[in-house]
Amino acid sequence: MSADDSERLLHQAASVGNAAEVARLLEAGADPNAADAQVRLLLDAAPEAALERQGTGATPLFLACTFGRSAAVQRLLAAAPQAARTPAMIEDEEVSPLAAAVNFGHLDVVRLLLEADPPTAWLPDSNGSLPLHHCVAGQIPSCAAAAQLLLTAAPGTAMALNGTGLSPLHLAAMRGNVPAVRLLVHAAPEAIRQCDTERNLTPLEMAMLMAIYWNEQEAQEAPGDARSAHEFLEAASAMLAAAPQAWSLPLLAHVAGLVGLFLPLFSEVAAHWPLTAAQWQHVPAPCPGLGRALPAVLARSEAEAALLVARLPAVDSQRLRTFALALHRAQRHMRISLAAELTRHILSLFDA
Repeated sequence: MSADDSERLLHQAASVGNAAEVARLLEAGADPNAADAQVRLLLDAAPEAALERQGTGATPLFLACTFGRSAAVQRLLAAAPQAARTPAMIEDEEVSPLAAAVNFGHLDVVRLLLEADPPTAWLPDSNGSLPLHHCVAGQIPSCAAAAQLLLTAAPGTAMALNGTGLSPLHLAAMRGNVPAVRLLVHAAPEAIRQCDTERNLTPLEMAMLMAIYWNEQEAQEAPGDARSAHEFLEAASAMLAAAPQAWSLPLLAHVAGLVGLFLPLFSEVAAHWPLTAAQWQHVPAPCPGLGRALPAVLARSEAEAALLVARLPAVDSQRLRTFALALHRAQRHMRISLAAELTRHILSLFDA
């Protein structure tokens, strides 16, 4: 068999594991449907084929990564570790084997590639996007797990901008990818305030803009993408919980003053950050949903809790008074007297 034949068959074995064309090679009794056995035998016949590229530039390793053939990936990496850095041309873009594995959600393959060559997490495509950009921009179920593997191998990629000036957090926010947003915020909280280079917008601002857009789409009952404003509000909420209140609170107050959609997000800021009396002035009165933050606020300051209660909507204030009255009557009926601290804590749960 010629070297060209071996190369062609190796590409096939690495991708689809079709044994029909290479059955004559399996004289050693290998399973005719086992791509791993085919790859092993073909590599024995022509080791140099591991680096040969198809018309798209795809190596056998790239195809094995695309189709999730983890056993074949192991053998190909052992035979030609440099293939992990050899991209293919997909729709006029260079894509690395790692990005291909990420795009198709093959976690075992992602893990193998990163263990073999961690710096491949920094390999950009022709648009400057890293595997982490590809990961969080997609909607695959394994996105968060793959992103965690990439961040563990290369933490600095959380702040990397692609060719269009977007960070991974920008892309996750624009897609309403809440698990990815939470993961990225935990890995690099400073990314929340990182502006893209084209629009000068932070990921938080992008999530807010997308929430406004999809809220309008829902109001118009526009057909198409099944996304909802709620996903982007959740993404914004996750960022507000980690963003410094001195920066995020004025921004939220400005946007909420224009679009009431964001009023419930004040509870996220209040629950996670102590606010001064001056900062509480940024919180509208009344503010729907603010009662959910009362347990956290009361736990750190009675004075702050009073500022929160003063901003509750009338219906929530009435619920709190009714709750307090019912608790008082229950204590009197049972002839018990709860400690003041416990009473305050119970009352703070009125909107739980």
